[in-house]
Amino acid sequence: MKPDCKNIEEYAAQWILRCDRGEDILEARADFEAWLAADARHRAAFLRLESAWQRSEGLKAWRQHDGAVDARVLAWRKATVRTGSRAMRRVSFALAAALVLVLLGATSWLFTDSTRTHRYVTDTGGYQRVVLADGSLVQLNTDSRVAVQFSADRREVRLERGEAYFDIARDPNRPFEVLAADAVVRAIGTAFSVRLHNGEQVEVLVKDGQVALSSSSPPPAGRGGGRSEGPSSLSLSAGESALSKPTGLAINKLPEPELKRRLAWQTGQLAFQGDTLAFVIAEFNRYNRRQIRIADPALGQLEVAGNFKATDLDSLIAAIRRALDVRVEERQGEIYLFVRSRSAL
Repeated sequence: MKPDCKNIEEYAAQWILRCDRGEDILEARADFEAWLAADARHRAAFLRLESAWQRSEGLKAWRQHDGAVDARVLAWRKATVRTGSRAMRRVSFALAAALVLVLLGATSWLFTDSTRTHRYVTDTGGYQRVVLADGSLVQLNTDSRVAVQFSADRREVRLERGEAYFDIARDPNRPFEVLAADAVVRAIGTAFSVRLHNGEQVEVLVKDGQVALSSSSPPPAGRGGGRSEGPSSLSLSAGESALSKPTGLAINKLPEPELKRRLAWQTGQLAFQGDTLAFVIAEFNRYNRRQIRIADPALGQLEVAGNFKATDLDSLIAAIRRALDVRVEERQGEIYLFVRSRSAL
């Protein structure tokens, strides 16, 4: 397969078919990624077809248990199939074309009513990856909820709870807006995360590209704690984060390691580097129904470093026991941390 394939859907379908058959695709991946990057329509087509392929359970009937394509699907071509690479290419393209037709039908069904509001929700400890109708990707973190509404001239997502990461398909004619509390994040084609703290503070982190952040909150009285402006807007570039709260907007630059740690949740991990135990516990409590409580406030100021699976409380507790002089008790499903020796503080 060449990345200059004239038919976008056909090329995308061929790639999905190869992945589904478990073929060795390492050598071709560079060409495929170059094709994706060449045009936003390529990426949107691939994500659209991939989503339909995953959701359409009926398409699994095309495959036998050993992963081979059911012979009945190709029965109409038996008379023309011959041995050799040319014949195999004809079969491959025919199957890809058939795949395109089925997937296009599935995607038209999935995205027919694009103006209707669609809600996506994750539970505590949950994660969801959503492909939107325009090809944009949304990753929902634990205990999160978004409402999506697209129209002919706008793309709008409201973050109602939690945290979400957006990888936006470029469309200059329809800017992408994320609304959270009193803040609005506006982008054309970029990648960023938005987190809602306590229902009113909004944190935005930009991984790629540039976004505009505006807030209807009153302007701050001063300019301490980083650069800040009133309710008009802030422009954020890659590697920058901003916090929108009732007192105004503040923007900060993040080193690359810090940026990666902030986004570690996308792989189910939590990464800490010199963070207070109070902060670490608060983060873990977002991902687990079993809650950790710090019985002695002085413990909360101790520093913690390490990488952990977000839903693995036992590993965290074991690490705390090894590094800190604490006593651990579990009462009615909650875990309490006590100071074992005051001298350790």
